[in-house]
Amino acid sequence: MLDKDSRIRKNKDYQRIFQKSRWISGRWVTLHYRSGEGKRSRWGIVVSRRVGNAVVRNRVRRKIRVICAALDLRLTRKIDLIIVGKKGIDKADFWDLKADLEQICRRAQLIRERGKVEPEKKGTEHGK
Repeated sequence: MLDKDSRIRKNKDYQRIFQKSRWISGRWVTLHYRSGEGKRSRWGIVVSRRVGNAVVRNRVRRKIRVICAALDLRLTRKIDLIIVGKKGIDKADFWDLKADLEQICRRAQLIRERGKVEPEKKGTEHGK
């Protein structure tokens, strides 16, 4: 789960990111992102009333929050991200939503590929 330091909570932060961010869109979500200024990456989730009533919106947010916690470990740098759910997102199951978010993050070059090992730094030897 995402702790308090990993969430965007203030309206002014949301506005700043929306105004000065890059964005990329997928089937179920639009991702707004910009370089982070804090100690760690932060996530924000926006789901409009057009998606459904409060129960539906909260269910969608919970799914996205779990996916974000997993993606947070794979981010390549500190960044502020806002995920905006599109109309019809309530019809997507968890695995479709996860695949969509991973694909968007890959296209934006925000996450490392699974199983990919970072290159070794010069001058380091293992086993000695």
